Amino acid sequence: MENNNLKAFLSNNPVMILFLAACPALAATTNVVAGLVMAAAVFCILVLSSLVMALLGKVSSSYVRLPLAVVVTAGFASMANMLIAAFVPNASSMLGVYVAVCAMNAMIVLKGAVASDGGVGESLKSAVVSGLEFALLVVVMAIVREVLGLGTFAGMKLSFMSTLVVPVLAKTSGSFIVFSILLAVSNCFKKEAK
Repeated sequence: MENNNLKAFLSNNPVMILFLAACPALAATTNVVAGLVMAAAVFCILVLSSLVMALLGKVSSSYVRLPLAVVVTAGFASMANMLIAAFVPNASSMLGVYVAVCAMNAMIVLKGAVASDGGVGESLKSAVVSGLEFALLVVVMAIVREVLGLGTFAGMKLSFMSTLVVPVLAKTSGSFIVFSILLAVSNCFKKEAK
């Protein structure tokens, strides 16, 4: 990835710009495994919703696009929630209701509604980029909070971190601290991009 593409990738992250998906992003970052599962779920929901909306955009009226996007994304989010509960029950208990919350997340709904305006290729490209941006943020937050807050990585104890742990990072307030730091870094990239 070129330097300019990296700056654009970091400075245009919808979670950082509009605080969309901030609630699931903050909740899913207590553990790397939960963060990865949330990132994968949101990525799949975005891509599949955008694909369906792009295909339905040709036959649907502009009046029904937003309600249709809500129904489509809610359906894919429900499927993702059931698949996570069936195949990754530990992550499902960590994430709780937040996989369902991401269904009605404005980032996903807006991507689904906008997807019907462009072609299939453009819609999928936009969904993949947004999904990767969300995944990057969630995984980085999860790694920072788990390693520095608990002294573990994906549940495995890191012996060299035993004396360096900052317990507040593992708490709810820690998610806001890490998010604020990442927001400041994102803002630095925005200034450089201008």
